[in-house]
Amino acid sequence: FGRAARSLLLLFRCRGLGRPAVMEFLTFAPVPFDELLGPDVPPRPARWDQTSREAGIVSGLSRWILGLRAWGEAEREAGESEKDPERRERRQRHVIDAEALLRVVELVGGTLDSLAGEAPWAEWVERLRTVVDQWIGPERDRDAVLEVIDDLGGLGSVAARASWAEVEQVLEARFEWERLPLEPQEGGAVHVGALDAMAGLPFRVVAI
Repeated sequence: FGRAARSLLLLFRCRGLGRPAVMEFLTFAPVPFDELLGPDVPPRPARWDQTSREAGIVSGLSRWILGLRAWGEAEREAGESEKDPERRERRQRHVIDAEALLRVVELVGGTLDSLAGEAPWAEWVERLRTVVDQWIGPERDRDAVLEVIDDLGGLGSVAARASWAEVEQVLEARFEWERLPLEPQEGGAVHVGALDAMAGLPFRVVAI
């Protein structure tokens, strides 16, 4: 129910690099883009979504590479022949956007490649912590997500090794089971959701 937990699950859904899944992750998750791209490259997920559509991306890393490079080259050539300074600058920004998006997608693909195969539970814990450090920025539920990941190490007493499919299944079940308490609302609020998410919250008035 927290943004960090949902973002991690969305990242898992990016396997195969389907365009809708990748863009949903990049536009929703608190990705630390400054660390991935550097402070001089402004992240523009909304523009990236449009760019990936115009480039005809469907899925697969090779299609991302070919599509974005071809689209970026076309924008670069159009910019060089553009006489209007504003339009030329806009096309130059498009080229930067395409290059930045391709860099991020390649990193996503590399991350998902690391979440495959079979390994001891302790190794899965280390891999997942690395993934969270790379892709999930500061969020209220980030520490809770890391606690759930650390708890996976205890499963080594049950089975020495596990496949990624098993690890993903256990994580999804834990995220579904765990409830992060809501933060107190000084001005009052209406809660729509699980009752146990309100455990420990103070109420001035309770009506049943």
